[in-house]
This record gives sequence, C-alpha cells and structure tokens, in this order.
Amino acid sequence: MLKGISLVMYGIKKCSGKCLYCSAASTMDYREPKNKSTFKFDKKKTKERILEYTNVIEDSKKEPNDLNVDVWGGNPVENFNEFKQVIDFLQNDLREFRNINIHTSGNGLELQSNDIVEYLIKNNIHY
Repeated sequence: MLKGISLVMYGIKKCSGKCLYCSAASTMDYREPKNKSTFKFDKKKTKERILEYTNVIEDSKKEPNDLNVDVWGGNPVENFNEFKQVIDFLQNDLREFRNINIHTSGNGLELQSNDIVEYLIKNNIHY
C-alpha cells in the first residue's frame, strides 16, 4: 500500500526565493547567519507522528507499505546540512516502510553545486 506525507523542516528560514506562501517568507535574507540556528528536529516525535498518521503498523499486517515523502521548508536543499539530517532520518529510522521515495523542490539555484547534485542522485531524491 502506498502512503504519502509532506514533511516540513521546521524553523528553516534560509531561502534565496521570495515566495510569500512559503514557511520561510518572513526571512528573505537567506545568508543571515542566525538562520542556521532556527532548525528544530525531534526525530522521536517526528517518527511517532508519521507512524500514527500513516497507520503503517496496523496496515502492514495486511500488506507491505511504501511511503512517498515530500520534504519542504524554505528551500530545503539550500539548507544542506539540515536537509541531510532529515534524509538520514527517513532512510534509517523508518524501517516500518518497505520503500521510501523522497521528493523535494527548490528554485534551482542550489543545483549549481556538484556536491548537492551528486547527493540527490546518490540518494535517489526526486527534485
């Protein structure tokens, strides 16, 4: 069974865009150093909420579950270290799912970095 969620990287305010609908709309000076300290990530609570929301434990008794995850928050990939923490969590802490398909988006500026592009390819992250 295929499940899907959107995961917002809470507290991310670093972004090079000016999209007013975004969670980072209040801080557009993305090079500001204090943006690095605003990210909050509680793996335990996040996992509990994902398992509760998807009902994966009960459903897995019937058939294996796959999970599609859309990762959001400012421009997620631009916040590369924080983004990698979230990806590591998805790939290593959610063993209750058979497969996890990860998606994210951005304005493309971050794709100028070979390190970021290689990371996305290596981890099969759809952009």
